[in-house]
Amino acid sequence: MQRIGFIGAGKVGRALGMYFSGNGRTVSGYYSRSINSAQNAAACIGATYYEDLKDVANASDVLFLTVPDRSIGQVWDQLVCLQQKGEVLLNGKVLVHCSGSLSSDIFSNLSETGAFGFSLHPILAVSDPEIAVEQFPTCIFTLEGEASSRKEAFFSELQAMGLTVAQISKEKKVRYHGACVMASNLVNGLLAASQQMLMGCGLDESLCEKALTPLFLGNANAAATRGPIQSLTGPIQRGDMVTVQKHIGELSKEKDDAELLAIYTALSNYLEHHKGVNGNER
Repeated sequence: MQRIGFIGAGKVGRALGMYFSGNGRTVSGYYSRSINSAQNAAACIGATYYEDLKDVANASDVLFLTVPDRSIGQVWDQLVCLQQKGEVLLNGKVLVHCSGSLSSDIFSNLSETGAFGFSLHPILAVSDPEIAVEQFPTCIFTLEGEASSRKEAFFSELQAMGLTVAQISKEKKVRYHGACVMASNLVNGLLAASQQMLMGCGLDESLCEKALTPLFLGNANAAATRGPIQSLTGPIQRGDMVTVQKHIGELSKEKDDAELLAIYTALSNYLEHHKGVNGNER
């Protein structure tokens, strides 16, 4: 990667720019609909901010479209239009978006422009750019796009910066994103369900949140460290199906508990099926 430009100056764009700059790469600068955002992101690494989309495109060899998913296609269409007007040359440039669910197909008619298009997604919740920069070397990035020498060079360049990168096919992007959502967003639903179940014991909401937090965090850490099956505890790990049936019976008493019953039953069945012999993974 020679000169790296960013279209979009949000958390992911800022974090990647800081990481690339900190690893000796040249960040040409940032363009954003919000000039203040572009100025702030650029100022963090001593780069340039651009007030016009064509300027950042012409100043960059690699363009990261770190904008919301709904805007990626729109920005691409604008870039193609600028090339058709002769104001931007996309030929030979690398275009990269960071959506977890969209593939590189969002860059429609890519071959006609002479550009190369990829998706690069960190399996990480980026809430603070400075923290994310520290976490990037410990997380996995997935790279997707048509096979080419340019893709392999891009892959090698990312690895040279200390990133762990796995290649994925565009046909699996939706399934991949679903897995990420299940491990992050849907876990929130599981915690909320357990809090609701505990509130059914007559405890107030704030106490339920406080009571379950150490249990939740401790188990999450153990599962992430040793694996979800190897770290499994409780009645399913012990094969105590009598206790499990008691839980199911309790949740079957009230219609209002139907959702909790479905969640408990589905997860119990999954864990029972996958725990293997003596709680070991198969």
